[in-house]
Amino acid sequence: MALGTVRTNAEAAAMRIAIEYAESLGDVFRVRSREGGVRIVDFSPVVTLETGEADAFNRVIAKIHGNVIWVPDTTIAGVRTPCGTCFFHVVTMAGGIEADRAFDDVNVLLEGGWVPWYQNLPGARRGVLGQSTFGVFLQAGYKADLPDPAPDTLGVPDASEEAPGSALFRLKADLALTRPIALVEFGRSGLAFLGRATGWLDLANGAAYHRVEAGLRLKLGEGESLDFVYQDGSGAPNFNPGEQFSASLVITF
Repeated sequence: MALGTVRTNAEAAAMRIAIEYAESLGDVFRVRSREGGVRIVDFSPVVTLETGEADAFNRVIAKIHGNVIWVPDTTIAGVRTPCGTCFFHVVTMAGGIEADRAFDDVNVLLEGGWVPWYQNLPGARRGVLGQSTFGVFLQAGYKADLPDPAPDTLGVPDASEEAPGSALFRLKADLALTRPIALVEFGRSGLAFLGRATGWLDLANGAAYHRVEAGLRLKLGEGESLDFVYQDGSGAPNFNPGEQFSASLVITF
């Protein structure tokens, strides 16, 4: 959970709240061993909430996300075991909704993707590669045709080319740091770099959108930090252009 201030496109100071939640659903977790490797299937709910005052970027994303993972095996001392230093593939599946903070724009989406798992390769473990992840995804769905919002709920308008009551068809690419890159460390505190870039190609309308985030994290203690973040583009579902700067207290439970 992040709570702080943001300077918006209109050069106004506003409040910003962001929450990210994910928890594994143990009863649908499956591991199957077979000749040539191990297959792992897991699903979990994922909820992202970002809101604020004035024209601050905002979004609500709620979905069930799953992975199918094929881990190659190796033989150690005559025993076949999953390979902990091998490259392998992850196929992702997801279904859910995207909406703005007032639910004036609601998208229902299904998503499938591919994520290469290279973090455990011997040459990547201690470098930036070991702290990054990359994936490509295909999204398809429908944008609900809802009544026009009241003037006081407009917030940041929908800037996408996706018309209400139409089908959605996008190609998405995502490059992110799985954990901050440490710049300075002193005891339980430190300073680290945050980064993420996501791009969407709207195949139905011939448009392109992006969301880029970069910043610094000042770690205050276990589970507490201050984040100073620059953001360009709001991302789904409104795909607003522009930039904003935020300073937030982040607490991880």
